[in-house]
Amino acid sequence: MVTSTPHRVGALLVGLSIATASSLHASERVAAASQAFQQVQDNPELRGVPRAKAIEDSYTRLFSRFESVDLATLDDGDLPVLFGDAYTAAFYSKQPRHVDRMAALAGELVRRGIATPAQWRDLFQGYVLVRQFDRAEQIRTAHPAVGAPVPSVDALPAKIAGPSLWTVADGGRRLVERRVDLRDTSILVIADPGCSFTQWAARDLAQDAALSAALGSAQWIVPQTGDLDARAVAAWNAEHPAFAMSYVVNEREWPMVATWETPTFVFLRDGAVVHEVVGWPKAGRKAELQTGLDALR
Repeated sequence: MVTSTPHRVGALLVGLSIATASSLHASERVAAASQAFQQVQDNPELRGVPRAKAIEDSYTRLFSRFESVDLATLDDGDLPVLFGDAYTAAFYSKQPRHVDRMAALAGELVRRGIATPAQWRDLFQGYVLVRQFDRAEQIRTAHPAVGAPVPSVDALPAKIAGPSLWTVADGGRRLVERRVDLRDTSILVIADPGCSFTQWAARDLAQDAALSAALGSAQWIVPQTGDLDARAVAAWNAEHPAFAMSYVVNEREWPMVATWETPTFVFLRDGAVVHEVVGWPKAGRKAELQTGLDALR
């Protein structure tokens, strides 16, 4: 029996939708593309990095046809749909071109006088997401309610191979870039201070001195998102110095990470994953963490 991979299923849905939409008017084509895009997002068989890639690929296939369309010719109702789907593509791909598309659509929304505070917030977060902080701060200056102030960044003088992190300094007002040598890193903890599951994990580890000590060399890293309130990470680090977090600069520098769900514990030997623990229920996953530690011996 022939089976279809999740990616192939998504491609078939996209192909059928494009064929159906080819004879429709512009607004109907936008709606059809958006519906097909949502179907790929809703596919329960897709998770982690493969899900992100499928979403980005489907966006490109579905929406590239609209890039040459004069935005002034579209109906008012089309623009928020296109804007929202571009944001989704940016969220999963971390690609600046999708944020540029959001900016173009925002310009047309402004021209028509129908831009909303939520759209300014999404554009701000889009620029933070792709690490274009100057543009993000320009939006925040004009629309202060969109989010927290953007920190200044002390970047490394030259880009060399390997992943990097931003360490939070000055109470969250400054980020200091540092390189990570994966040869010296055996445990990654993908975490977020606002995630209740991350909070449960930290609570349980703090109450287990032996396990906490065994995980003492772990790098606690915050995923690349558009929500970068470094003050929250600074507060977390002050309260949980044993589990101090740093920001991932670019997720693409961490190809060994299969999912950016929080919390995820990744155990590495010579840069290769030997064990992974995803999530933290109230009952905890201490035994699974011990399995990961044993795999490093």
